[in-house]
Amino acid sequence: LWLLEKTVNGFRLAPNERCLKLVKMREIKFDIKIRHIETGNTFREVFTLDEIISGSKLYAKGIQEVVFKRQFTGLKDKNGKEIYEGDIGKRTMKMPRFKQEMQILVDCWEIVFDKGAFSTRLFGSDKPSRYSDRFEEIEIIGNIYENPELLI
Repeated sequence: LWLLEKTVNGFRLAPNERCLKLVKMREIKFDIKIRHIETGNTFREVFTLDEIISGSKLYAKGIQEVVFKRQFTGLKDKNGKEIYEGDIGKRTMKMPRFKQEMQILVDCWEIVFDKGAFSTRLFGSDKPSRYSDRFEEIEIIGNIYENPELLI
């Protein structure tokens, strides 16, 4: 995104305007579930980073509490649904078994943030996968906070 430009006094780094126009930054936003402390009523809302910084959308501390917060990955699943950290996705594959028979395999993945990047982690595995192409194969079926039964 930077160019090394020659100047009278030597060289300097300058932004490459052509590259900057091609780069599309993902929108930074969070899915947050909030509970009213007295009534126990809950609601979920998506807050953009700009809304959080400006304070235009805030919850009332002492009256409400955050149940969970999940960051948007900037990606969508195979159905176009936004993928957030903590989502649970399933991938269905058809694999040839015998000459005319197809076997259907279903595996489940958790969306995790690991070492500075969003990744998928196969259930039962300790290590995240670095295969980002899996996001397009996954269908989001829930999340670890509201659907813990899917973790079994």
